[in-house]
Amino acid sequence: MKKKYFYIIPIYSFSRGEYDKKREIYFGKQKKKYVYLEDEDSLKLFEKAFNKILWTPWKYNQIVGFIELFIWGKDIRGEYYFVENEKISVHLKKKRFRLCGKAFELGIYFSISNEKIYNRIKEQLEMLRSERPFKNRYIDLEKFYEIAPYIDWNGLLGY
Repeated sequence: MKKKYFYIIPIYSFSRGEYDKKREIYFGKQKKKYVYLEDEDSLKLFEKAFNKILWTPWKYNQIVGFIELFIWGKDIRGEYYFVENEKISVHLKKKRFRLCGKAFELGIYFSISNEKIYNRIKEQLEMLRSERPFKNRYIDLEKFYEIAPYIDWNGLLGY
């Protein structure tokens, strides 16, 4: 049986808000360490160097894993990948991802409404947030929740 992949959900080390707070703290420490003149030009130059050398944007750079959603027969499954690094930090640069296994599995063995299928998937994804290894990570479901209500789940499953 062939897997039919249809969506990838990123897992971040921190939420965007937490990341921004960590950035401000780190920025303040580095500013005290390196900025001697507090004029506008010096601060702009430091911020540019900080963003280029010491800090990276949150989106994509802070990804520590993925959940791949796919159809396998009449099941909707999620497999997850995580970085191999033992310590995950804001400054993690070299990443190698490995397949860790099944995140969840839903058997949809008869045609039910697309809304019910979507709600069951949503429940499974929400439950992952309280389980290891996802517990202290940020599963970014925002884009999935924007598009998922409009998917023809029965058609995807072959009903």
